[in-house]
Amino acid sequence: MTNVNPRCCPDLAEKISALVDDELIETIKNEVIVHLNICDECSETYEVELFLKKKVYETNKDIQAPQNVLTWIREVLLIINYTDTDSDD
Repeated sequence: MTNVNPRCCPDLAEKISALVDDELIETIKNEVIVHLNICDECSETYEVELFLKKKVYETNKDIQAPQNVLTWIREVLLIINYTDTDSDD
């Protein structure tokens, strides 16, 4: 996600986005949370990104993917799983 607050610390913008998406390892997550507690601009960025993610989810939660797309995804996942399992031997 693009930084929604130009005053946000540039080196934290990507980490804040990753925090919102729950993509950070625990140590980095804790560092970002500590920073959010002392930096109003980054804290504001976090709150805005969290709000936007929630709104996007709420707006689109009832949208259903077409059956052929769901079938294709299942097939790809089976192939990936089979390939990963096969390479463990």
